[in-house]
Amino acid sequence: MEQNLQRLQQQNPKAKVASAVVLNVKTGEVLAMASSPALNPDDWKGNFKPELTDYYIPQGSYDPMKPGALSNRAIQSTYPPGSTFKPITGMAALEMGVMDPLHDLVNCSGSYWVAPFIKCTGVHGNVSYYNALAVSCNTYFQEMGRRAGKDEIIHVASEFGLGSRTGIDLPYEEKGLLPTAAWKKEIGTALLKRKYERLFKELDRKYANLMLDAADAEERQKLERKKDAEKAQLEAERKIDYNFNTNWQPYNTFNMSIGQGDNDYTVIQLANYAATIANGGFLMKPHVVKKIVSHEGKVLKIIKPEVVHEVDISPLSIAETKRAMLAVTQPGGTAYSLFSHFPADIQVGAKTGTAETGRSGDNPRKEYHGVFIAFAPVDNPQIAMAAVVEYGNAGYASAGYLVRDVFEQYFGVKDHLTSPEAEKNCLNEVARILT
Repeated sequence: MEQNLQRLQQQNPKAKVASAVVLNVKTGEVLAMASSPALNPDDWKGNFKPELTDYYIPQGSYDPMKPGALSNRAIQSTYPPGSTFKPITGMAALEMGVMDPLHDLVNCSGSYWVAPFIKCTGVHGNVSYYNALAVSCNTYFQEMGRRAGKDEIIHVASEFGLGSRTGIDLPYEEKGLLPTAAWKKEIGTALLKRKYERLFKELDRKYANLMLDAADAEERQKLERKKDAEKAQLEAERKIDYNFNTNWQPYNTFNMSIGQGDNDYTVIQLANYAATIANGGFLMKPHVVKKIVSHEGKVLKIIKPEVVHEVDISPLSIAETKRAMLAVTQPGGTAYSLFSHFPADIQVGAKTGTAETGRSGDNPRKEYHGVFIAFAPVDNPQIAMAAVVEYGNAGYASAGYLVRDVFEQYFGVKDHLTSPEAEKNCLNEVARILT
């Protein structure tokens, strides 16, 4: 993680934060968890050194250049998932029977044809579920989101644990947010109430001051009429604003379908979601502790795998989605260059993500978080992993490197830099992109 962050900082100095989780897909055991900047327990022994305050608890408003190291971002920070959410949309469409994964093609000309005409990652032409996921086609998944509908997308996402605490045996886990129509109405109503209370008070103050300066009764009457007209205009705007911002709109579905909008999840949730796809639909409770042993060596407690629930999604929909996620690491897929050197018996299912940060002051067209989920081997999955690199931009070029390195280590894959086959594949991929 530190090596990859140093590499990314050469392109963007803000890339100082990352977190990742590796899970055993069959038991929910946390095999590895990392959060950077890291907390060193030795720093908290004895008297805390004042010079470390800025490292752990920076003063003032949030600064990406001084992110702070006091929290475990793998379970305590939430992020938009970006395109790693697209398998959820795909499964929702499959469950509703509105998509044939192979024969139902959607034509991508570079943007979706329904307002607000959200742009795609490219011009992909006719794409099926498999190659749409492989190239991360926004147009395809917006159309599938429209067909499936928000309720089914939300249902599938909740079945895979998104927007809910995993119950991991560590404190202060964040819940994240799976947006719903009820949530939008509640939050929208509260925000608009505050907004228009402020605007009406400002209007009253404005005319109260004008009345004090009015020369005579005739001028005061004119001011009263102007105030009534402005008040009526403001009330009309309030009704339009309320209708639009408290009721679920089609664009909310389109944004959700591609992992943007108000989607906000923890890295542990994303890892568990990937693990649940990998194991065929069993949402496990992640755990760090494997067993508790006394000083004398007596085993006091063994933590057994715990199934939170079996997802209410058909095995066929999950199987088709695993097949589509395999296409992501195959020739033409967005993660092909990362895993092209892996042997045939260790195929990787994955999804890349490039997520808008949503942070005030960031450039929404240039600054993104890199997100990546994966599991392997596809035919008999053992591990799943999720990683996020803040300001890492494309997931395959940032968080994907973390996943690749961990998978190489876990499966004993020969280093990618020393593989002639990988070098040849890399050169072929470069040639393909250039042409």
